[in-house]
Amino acid sequence: FSINISISAVIAFNDIDGVVEASIAGSTVDAGGDVTVEAEDRARIFALLLSVSVSAGGAGGGSVNISVAVTYGENTLGGSVLATIDDSTVNTTGGEVVVDAYASNLVQAIGIAVGVSGGGAGGFSLNVALAGVGANNVTTNSVAASIAGSTVGNVDEPTAVTVRAQDLSDIFAVLVSAAVAAGGAGGFSLNVAGAGIFASNRIGGSLLASIDDSTVHSSGAVSVLASNYEDGGPDSMSITAIGVAVSVAAGGAGAVSVNIAIAGVVAFNTITNSIEASIVDSPATVTAAGDVLVAAEDRANIFATLISISIAAGGSGALSVNVAVAASYAENTIGGSLLATIDNSRVESTGGSVTVDAYAKSSILAIGVGVGVAAGGAGGASINVALSVVAATNITGNTNEASIKGGSDVDANDASSGAVT
Repeated sequence: FSINISISAVIAFNDIDGVVEASIAGSTVDAGGDVTVEAEDRARIFALLLSVSVSAGGAGGGSVNISVAVTYGENTLGGSVLATIDDSTVNTTGGEVVVDAYASNLVQAIGIAVGVSGGGAGGFSLNVALAGVGANNVTTNSVAASIAGSTVGNVDEPTAVTVRAQDLSDIFAVLVSAAVAAGGAGGFSLNVAGAGIFASNRIGGSLLASIDDSTVHSSGAVSVLASNYEDGGPDSMSITAIGVAVSVAAGGAGAVSVNIAIAGVVAFNTITNSIEASIVDSPATVTAAGDVLVAAEDRANIFATLISISIAAGGSGALSVNVAVAASYAENTIGGSLLATIDNSRVESTGGSVTVDAYAKSSILAIGVGVGVAAGGAGGASINVALSVVAATNITGNTNEASIKGGSDVDANDASSGAVT
């Protein structure tokens, strides 16, 4: 009689939580060139988890082989990024004023679990292989760029003023689970293989670009921008989730052979953001000789590919039972709020247009594959059952607002191209 049990587990918790700030606060700045206030966060987590378990043996009477392999990873990136001109006066005789808050965090998570069980016996053989992979990946950022309680260009006007908040954070997760159980016996053989994957990937937080309670004068354009994509480039906030689960159960027996293979993949992917670009509580005038643009944009993407494959096969002299079940389910959600506004402020373009724009173009691409194969034969009776199920729920639901409100006074005075949109 032989009993063999093998268990392998790998568990990891990774957490990065930081605060990044660049500021001009309570100061007076007089420059002859560009004035740049820039805060940037490029934190990275790379997690590679591998678990392999093998159990094998044999005996003249009975053989029992059990193999279990598990990986679980929890990866969290969070914090705040702030770039600000606060309670200050800034002038420049020959350059731009740029306030830029930027985040491009990345979680790369790779989890692999392999369980193998095999053996044989003259009497009975039991082989069980289980493999499971779990992952919980989260990024949460607060990204803000602002001119608050300040005066810019009251003496020497900059050639342009830009306030920009941008978050291009990504989650890239690849999870693979494989289980193989195989064996035979002279009398009774039971082989069970189960492979499962669970993934939860979430990106959330807030993006704010604002001119708040400030006076701003520019000899060129004034731009207030909040977005989660790279303007003119391919990069944008995204989740890429790939899950593959494979289970194989195979065997034979002189009398009865039972082979059961189950594979399942479940993934929840969510992106929820609050994105705001605004000029608020600035009644003392934001003035530009060029265009004034207040824009909030959401172009987040989710790409999910889930594959489950199960194979059960065997034969016997009397009775053969083979059951294969494969299932994949994905729930993908993109939501949040999008706001571009001029509120309780006076804004004037003397030589261009004033544009307030809230734009969403999010996308979800979900691919699900389920394959179940059951095959076998017997001298007496053979039962083969294969089931495969694929399901997905995809939701996009932003609230969008582009507004001029709160008694704001907005003028575009150029006779040829001036417009308020």
